[in-house]
Amino acid sequence: MLAAHCAADGRLEVPGEGPATELLCGAYAFSGSLCDTLLDALPDVVVLPGDDPAVTGALALLRTEVAVERAGRQTVLDRLLDVLLVACLRLLWAEQPHPPVWAGAPQDPAVGVALRALHGDPAHGWTVAELARLAGVSRAALARRFAAEVGAPPLTYLTRWRMRIAQESLLEGATLAAVAREVGYASEYAFAAAFKREVGAAPGRWRREALAG
Repeated sequence: MLAAHCAADGRLEVPGEGPATELLCGAYAFSGSLCDTLLDALPDVVVLPGDDPAVTGALALLRTEVAVERAGRQTVLDRLLDVLLVACLRLLWAEQPHPPVWAGAPQDPAVGVALRALHGDPAHGWTVAELARLAGVSRAALARRFAAEVGAPPLTYLTRWRMRIAQESLLEGATLAAVAREVGYASEYAFAAAFKREVGAAPGRWRREALAG
């Protein structure tokens, strides 16, 4: 058995033949359910090519920052890990025939315009007609193409997205009135009714059960 050796700079060295292997470990902590769709879309193991300019660039900068203790190093490392993660996800989804549309790169340009509008201002009182004008297509065309690519009509998707945001805010302790305003409802009563229809429980009850679980 080969004995590992921890170098003075913190590197773990394992002797052996062949080229050196570098391991980069990072972790993300999630709370709530906003990232569930992302996690569900990821395979258990991903093997990606190492010649992508964004990936190699981020790795080079990470290697530089890790090597020397400097002011603001942790802030820089956090941002670089975000860049590396997005670059890896781009590579992963580029190899898939049907990548997640919420990732921001739907195959249909009109659907992409509509999705960016919904994500950019979920509290706005969007209509299919307004989204269609932004996308430069007819209402019927947008509704058909959006449902075909996303799996739900535009306003149904908007409601689901709003409830995802609402769940996060509820878990962070926001009041019903504040959450209602955040996701575009005129009153907490209208929000509570929509939340119960979509989620299956009233907001207060859902929050209590989520925090208890």
